[in-house]
Amino acid sequence: MKLYPEPCKTSLDRILPANRPSLALGLLLAMTACDSDFTVTETSKELSIYPEFLDLGVVSVGDSLEFALRLDSIKGPDAEIRDVDLVVGQGDFFQLSTDLGSEPLDVPSGGEAFLDFVYSPTEEGYHWVEVNIISDASNSDLVSVVRGQAVETSLSVWPMALDFGQVEPSDFALRELTLENQGLAAITLVAAEFSDSVFSLDAELPMELGAGEMLVLDLRFDPQDSQPAHANMTMDFSPGVPDLVPVSLSGNDCENGDVEQYDQDSDGWALCGGDCDDSDPDVNPGGTEQANGVDDDCDGIIDEGTEAYDDDGDCYCEQAPCQGSVSESCPQVLGGDCSDGDITVSPVATEDFNNGVDDDCDGVIDSGAADADGDGYGVEGGDCDDYDSSSYPGATELADWVDNDCDGTIDEGTEYYDDDGDGHTEAAGDCDDGDSSVYPGASERADWIDNDCDGQVDEGTVNADDDGDGFTDGAGGDCDDSDASVNPAAQEISGDGIDNDCDGVVD
Repeated sequence: MKLYPEPCKTSLDRILPANRPSLALGLLLAMTACDSDFTVTETSKELSIYPEFLDLGVVSVGDSLEFALRLDSIKGPDAEIRDVDLVVGQGDFFQLSTDLGSEPLDVPSGGEAFLDFVYSPTEEGYHWVEVNIISDASNSDLVSVVRGQAVETSLSVWPMALDFGQVEPSDFALRELTLENQGLAAITLVAAEFSDSVFSLDAELPMELGAGEMLVLDLRFDPQDSQPAHANMTMDFSPGVPDLVPVSLSGNDCENGDVEQYDQDSDGWALCGGDCDDSDPDVNPGGTEQANGVDDDCDGIIDEGTEAYDDDGDCYCEQAPCQGSVSESCPQVLGGDCSDGDITVSPVATEDFNNGVDDDCDGVIDSGAADADGDGYGVEGGDCDDYDSSSYPGATELADWVDNDCDGTIDEGTEYYDDDGDGHTEAAGDCDDGDSSVYPGASERADWIDNDCDGQVDEGTVNADDDGDGFTDGAGGDCDDSDASVNPAAQEISGDGIDNDCDGVVD
């Protein structure tokens, strides 16, 4: 209520018209009418509240959401908000943030003011509150109902174990980690920590993950040496994610790692099984040596048994360059050897005119002895087929059903011969014809070798992650490698009678 000045509306001219005899009475009336200078007038104040119903939507348990209600002056002068009464409908998780303790909140005439609140749920469910506004306005029934739904955060992470395989100290490797927000509210990855600095997150934080969304993270391994590396990765989210297990990371540990990461070229040989180049499927202990300057069979010798190697040690090979056979005894190896299986035959040998052999590789046998096929050997020199230039003593055995080297055995060392005596040749599917324990149908063993020649290494053994959960049942600690929901990083499920997290305790 406020006072407003009002001028006297009575005058002698109005009260005493002309020719009126009762002058005294008129003066008395005029004095009565102007007895006071002010008139008391009560002006009505009215407010409105917006919104009258507010749905805050989904909020994670442990998180907070700020919101405001607007008060509008729709009539009259300035109004005062003197108090706010929160009537809890369900869940006492709503609070007034605006301070009304020291002085009331003014709502200017024709203007607006805001009341700030916060919703901070600590348990799941639908929660609501009735907000009653106490003011000096004439309409005292200003009420707004506010509702929110609190949900627990839920996150799926896979794989829970990541093996980066073999990485050279001068190199790095990336692996993907997938996150899926299975809750109804957004969460934010604010930090990632690693127990060993050789592992890191190749991304900038923070990163938000909306409800139902998936996020693929690139993890990086920068080894400082070739020694096995292991670490745990922990992640911090806002709001927090309950029962989040660290991700297990490893690298350069073939003996205890995921066998698939150490057979990158899928040739059936892991690094710890003897593969000397896991980037080339043609290079492994069962490979065939070729004249290419590469140790194809991983025996530590390059190009042996080919025309580019000095097989007989006379410092000459069939076809230069012969760098793979250079040694202390032969610092230089030249080409032109016409029989690299016989150390007595080379371009610098002395011709024996009575042995039927072209000893000095000049294309002439003895003093013109018969050499029908021109391969440097006559019948007297041991040529088992003097009409086939690919057959002579010391020749390279070919897969042609012919005894090329005239040793009495056909096709030995080729894909058509069972060199290890296991009943299978390379042509019949033997992936290592130098190992009698490796052939199609053999029992797979935990030896980092594809024993059964099916293209997989150690499947079904303690070295393999058969259920694809990132853990093996050997050094990986998986207590049931046929069930992806059972591993050291799994959550224990009460009442299912299973040791889900492999800690030795059921439920």
